[in-house]
Amino acid sequence: MGGLCLTCNEYGYTPFESLTAIARNTFLQKEQLDNILRKIDDLKRHLRRGYEKELVVNADGTTIHNPCISYCLPYVFGKCSEKHTSRYVGSSLDENGALFIVDYKMRILPRSARETKAEFFGKRGWTLHTILVFTKKKDCKELDVRAYDHWSTDTKQDAWFTASSFEAVFETIKHKPKWIRVISDNGAHYHLSELMAIVAHWNEWYQIEVRDWQFLELGEAKTTIDSHHAAISHSIKRYIRIGYDIRDGENIVEAAKYLAGTSLANLEPNRSQFEPEDKKIYNISKKEQNSKPNVKTIKVISNLFYWKWPISGEMTGYVCAQSLPHFGPWNNFSPAAIAKLCTKPIIRPHPKISEQTEPELTWTIPLLDTSSIPEFMDNNNNGDGELEDVSSVDMNFQFPMGWTLKSNQKVGEKEREKE
Repeated sequence: MGGLCLTCNEYGYTPFESLTAIARNTFLQKEQLDNILRKIDDLKRHLRRGYEKELVVNADGTTIHNPCISYCLPYVFGKCSEKHTSRYVGSSLDENGALFIVDYKMRILPRSARETKAEFFGKRGWTLHTILVFTKKKDCKELDVRAYDHWSTDTKQDAWFTASSFEAVFETIKHKPKWIRVISDNGAHYHLSELMAIVAHWNEWYQIEVRDWQFLELGEAKTTIDSHHAAISHSIKRYIRIGYDIRDGENIVEAAKYLAGTSLANLEPNRSQFEPEDKKIYNISKKEQNSKPNVKTIKVISNLFYWKWPISGEMTGYVCAQSLPHFGPWNNFSPAAIAKLCTKPIIRPHPKISEQTEPELTWTIPLLDTSSIPEFMDNNNNGDGELEDVSSVDMNFQFPMGWTLKSNQKVGEKEREKE
């Protein structure tokens, strides 16, 4: 709890407790109260994920103008003389797409309620790989979250295991999305040339467009999946505390199968890169069958954290990468250049997958209600084909310039007493 207290002190969570108390005393209808509490949680979550990283401060201590009025700090403090062209209106996720957040959990070791410390050491354990799939239904104010947890006795965390885990999800997901975006850390099992070359084939194999893959620093922006792993750890500890043992992977399933929105299955990657018919075609030796392709490293891959695989236009078939989204020059790798990375053909993985469990409870995340907020697009189109004056963004914004300054705030009875 010490870390939580530091977080509270750093980001001022005590005022949020006051806001929650005020909301509970003010709003008697459950729907209104839930809506207000959800907005308070959204703001708290935004602060916790590092709002200070978005700030750009000049040498003289001032901040720069942002064309999006929702993020313009000079406007907040009443010092902005420029016009704004847009405002934040929510996520771009639609009913045809999905957001994938992926991560490995630390190895799960066999445990017993009667285990001594000496018995703990020297255990092999199991790998647990998680893919969180975020989807949105049309005209729905909630995101559906589904966790696909794959446990395995294969503890080698590499590109082939990662590709096999995605294969398992693509083949078992009920409503396959037309496009996906992927977020992960930049660990060696994700951010490497072999996996980037494999992803280039996903549209051909699964008929899914991979719009982009963003790699983040270890431990960054994966709060939801970290919380999910914490819930699994808690379930396992509780399972042991009530007298059960973790002796095999099925015990992991029994311990965690009641988590909302969670499906568990055993996954064993086929380390052979070739199917039986391929062995005859390519005359592959037994040694080569059990070895992975020799993949050459893409130049400067360690500096490229944003990747795309276009499926239309002049860049079809290319693998494109840049330092960060909208930052840095594009590095475009042609299909021929990608083909040269591997000394053997890239083959679709065919892992052994057990029947996955089906969750009894759904996992949903409420979206910010923007029904009362006017939408302003970056091109300032009002829907009738005519351009809208950018000043309307400023005129219709619900907060006046300098709204955060104490001198511009009215404080109820005290304000009336002064008048």
